[in-house]
Parts: sequence; structure tokens; C-alpha cells
Amino acid sequence: MKGFYFSSTLMWDADAETLMRTAAENGFDGIELWAQHAETKKLDLETIHRLKKELGLNIVVHAKRRSSHRWTWLWSLELTR
Repeated sequence: MKGFYFSSTLMWDADAETLMRTAAENGFDGIELWAQHAETKKLDLETIHRLKKELGLNIVVHAKRRSSHRWTWLWSLELTR
């Protein structure tokens, strides 16, 4: 599926590995990771980063606020590497 991203909120209760493997197995190009989802469910950054490379997925982070949540932006930058 060229250019299609899987929204993380579609699998709200899944862990990071299940979420990412499901997206890859179903032909998505990447994950639209909602920052609030990742923060609330404590999705593991290391797992996401490892699987991004392993599965060849792109990641777009949907941040909840631009100015007041430094954590979101730093986390976003780390995931895109």
C-alpha cells in the first residue's frame, strides 16, 4: 500500500511490537503514532525504534501540543532517525 500509514489509535490496547508488526504484515508503509497514545499506554521507545528499522516502517508522530510538551518533540526526533 504505497503511502498508507496505520494509525496507532486503531490498536489502542496493543503493545508497540504487536502494533508495528500488524501494520507491516498488512502492507502499510508506516505508523502514524499519536503522542498521547504512546504516552498514555507507555509504548516502549526502544522497541519502536528497533522495529522501525527491522520492518522498514516510516513513522509520523502526531503531537498533542507544539510548545508546551518538549518530551513529544524530542521523542519525535528520536523516532525519525
